[in-house]
Amino acid sequence: MNKNGWFLSAIIAMVSSCKQPGTVNSNGMQKTQEGPHRFGQLIKVKPEKLDYYKELHADPWPGVIARIGLSNLQNYSIFNLDTLLFAYLEYTGDNYEADMAKIAADSTTQRWWKETDPCQESLSRESAEWWINMEQVFYALPPVPDKPVTRRLGQIIGVKSVKLDYYKKLHADPWPGVIKTLGEHNIQNYSIFLHENNLFAYLEYTGEDFDSDMDGIAADTTTQRWWKETDPCQFPVSEGTIGWTDMEQVFYCCP
Repeated sequence: MNKNGWFLSAIIAMVSSCKQPGTVNSNGMQKTQEGPHRFGQLIKVKPEKLDYYKELHADPWPGVIARIGLSNLQNYSIFNLDTLLFAYLEYTGDNYEADMAKIAADSTTQRWWKETDPCQESLSRESAEWWINMEQVFYALPPVPDKPVTRRLGQIIGVKSVKLDYYKKLHADPWPGVIKTLGEHNIQNYSIFLHENNLFAYLEYTGEDFDSDMDGIAADTTTQRWWKETDPCQFPVSEGTIGWTDMEQVFYCCP
């Protein structure tokens, strides 16, 4: 199977791997009550190709962006840390396989993949997946005023195998006070995805003073009690950090 085929099969697999709560439509796809389907994916980037990969994605081809939008993908971000690329994207259509087939058949996109594919390596040794599709273990849409997004964040942290089930249980039913505090401090559209012993978070910030809002969350007593439950489940992945590590955003398209 060529990489275009890998891409299409990976995209289709995202539908079956999605575990968000919601209803199933006539195509067998889950739709969350909050809106679009949300997906997290992973792939490796070759160190010697990282600069070129960033250069490409800092100025993506207009035809590629147009095709992504026409196929009902939106809010598409890619984040980088070391040799990892973490993608977050949303789908708003109702025929996923057809829309992804149109992307795979697009001649401009095919030329784009000839540039990007040599920069990447799949993390999967057991399947033909190109980008690895992750399980979503948390989603929150805190009640926040309708304001534009001022910052998009991708983050990574480790999760202990012996604590994974408890971590997932907690995040399947998060405490209302924790969600309320996130909204009060301008955090919205917050997802956490799992791959092996790593957690990848995507969240959006709509405020003007990020550090002040983060201090406000840290001062909340309910959040402090929540962290006493979640912190023992996690471990940092970067030297010198005690929590989540920020990843560099290298791509965004399609509001």
